Amino acid sequence: MDITIKKASYNYLVFLNRSLKPPHKYINPACLDSWVRFYHEYLTPKNNTPFRTKMKKLSLRGILSFIHLLDLIWSDIDASEEGSSLTYFEKFYSKKVSALSIFNMALNMCLNIKSPNFERFKITLDCWLSDSVDEYGYPNVHFKEMEIKWINTQGHRLKVIKDSIDIQIKSHRWICSLLYNIQSSEDQAAHRCGNNNCFNPYHLKLVKDKENKNDLKCRYGCANYCPHTLKCIWTYKGRWVPCRNDPINATTKKDCPHNPNCYELDDYK
Repeated sequence: MDITIKKASYNYLVFLNRSLKPPHKYINPACLDSWVRFYHEYLTPKNNTPFRTKMKKLSLRGILSFIHLLDLIWSDIDASEEGSSLTYFEKFYSKKVSALSIFNMALNMCLNIKSPNFERFKITLDCWLSDSVDEYGYPNVHFKEMEIKWINTQGHRLKVIKDSIDIQIKSHRWICSLLYNIQSSEDQAAHRCGNNNCFNPYHLKLVKDKENKNDLKCRYGCANYCPHTLKCIWTYKGRWVPCRNDPINATTKKDCPHNPNCYELDDYK
């Protein structure tokens, strides 16, 4: 990738939120590479897509979550183009959806993330809690496919947006499909953290109905006692609880150095 594009993409991140200066200090290198690729495709001045207006509305948590999703989405798109796998939409909606539409859906999800508390540059909210949920408390996203066509008229660049499908999907199920190979409607995306409105990809796992129900209200005290695979995560209002999440070196209530004590946070949600 051109070094000029890379520098411009980093500068744009700082423009969105100055807490991300310099970006490489707070973002995984692989995710940054995916961000540079996304910027090159959709955010440079010559690619005046609808993303720029939406990006300005993202919170810091939303920016970081979106960049993390970019890495998973690009991998899924590349695998589909190579023919090694089908995307979620090809499997369950029998339709090949444009990359632009998929990124737009991910961006809409990140716009609905609840704002967390901050400690300097560290975000204390580990769950990606969505404000847009269905009647059962699961995160939803309203999806319209967009087809962008460019028309040059006397040197002017115009865009035409065409809505072709209109569906609503469960955000966490789609995100889970980016990590695991969801094959049928019987496959379920289970929340390891117990928060139904969370769509952090690493708080999800692919299970069948029986295992999903067995995970409900798992309260074995700390992760090394949890019988499930992948192990359940203990959170307090979406916040990571360190001493209860170490599967090897679990700390007791007496030895917990944190304030408040990890074991005094009774409501793991």
